[in-house]
Amino acid sequence: MLYHHMQSGGGRPHPGGRPGGPGFSFEFGNGGASPNIEDIFNRLFGAQGSSQNPFSRARTGGFPFPGGQGADGLEGRLRGNPMGNNRQAREKTPEIQMDVTMEEAFQGCKRPLDVHTHQGVKQILVTLPAGIVDGQIIRIGGGSKGSDTLAGERLIKVKIVAHRLFRLTGRDVELDLPLSPWEAALGCQVTVPTLGGQVLMRIPADSQSGNRLMLRGKGLPGSPPGNQTVVLHIHTPVAASPAQIEAYERFAQAFSFDPRREIF
Repeated sequence: MLYHHMQSGGGRPHPGGRPGGPGFSFEFGNGGASPNIEDIFNRLFGAQGSSQNPFSRARTGGFPFPGGQGADGLEGRLRGNPMGNNRQAREKTPEIQMDVTMEEAFQGCKRPLDVHTHQGVKQILVTLPAGIVDGQIIRIGGGSKGSDTLAGERLIKVKIVAHRLFRLTGRDVELDLPLSPWEAALGCQVTVPTLGGQVLMRIPADSQSGNRLMLRGKGLPGSPPGNQTVVLHIHTPVAASPAQIEAYERFAQAFSFDPRREIF
């Protein structure tokens, strides 16, 4: 048997009022049957509250309760979640990493790739354009079912592998260039490697280690193309014979040079 009483104010609470507020309580009698929570909610709030009844909405799948179950044990569901659906679709698109050398990125190339088609596994040629950059995504796939085309889309992520000479940032290339002390002091012309082949470069007199010279347009192709920066590094030869030691001594006498004078 269901009964309730008002501690203050008497009578039924105002529609839209909140149960359990100050001066209000309700109790359950034990008449041999379990009380129906939805009936209690409707008695307290009437017809207006029925549209806001979470127990009724849970039964129809309006929203889930903690644990994914509605109030009467039925599974709650969220209706219409296009953002979640799109995110799941994106997560299902396979992504394949393809390692590419800097020379291949410079010239462009075709790389074989085994993929699943509607008729089984097939090897295809993936065309990588000249000037492709590290991390670039290439989308392949699609086609009607029954044809010898890819079963769904594939995302190919380009990974440009490290090079023994060059460093790459975007489309710009960087190269360390060793020089002898006399080349740096007197100036010279040296052959410098680039991704497109060797070029002749002029080194100005009085160059220092760490100086940076630029070869414009010698990076990866693009609009605009990248540049190649040449970083100078002066290497001092080892004096391995009496004549070489004597040459260094004459050199020291010819110059009153203290490289630490402006530092300490």
